Amino acid sequence: MADRSLSEFLRMPEEVTKGNTLITVFERSTVTIDNYKGLLLYDPCEIIVKANRCHVKVCGVNLNIDYFTKNDIQISGSINKIEWS
Repeated sequence: MADRSLSEFLRMPEEVTKGNTLITVFERSTVTIDNYKGLLLYDPCEIIVKANRCHVKVCGVNLNIDYFTKNDIQISGSINKIEWS
């Protein structure tokens, strides 16, 4: 067990266990952002999320926040563009 990394032990992506932001996109309709820090803007056409080292902007139509926890947020709708800076 000492040879296994934390990500292997928890069965989580290494990016998440190291505190990096992980963005997962499902068919232009759902985005999950792991390791986010806060919500900066919520609008049906644009949602901006503060991540560890950047801001993630999700643009589209009829955007909704399906759920959010301390560590992750899920956005759905008709997603046209995802930017980070």
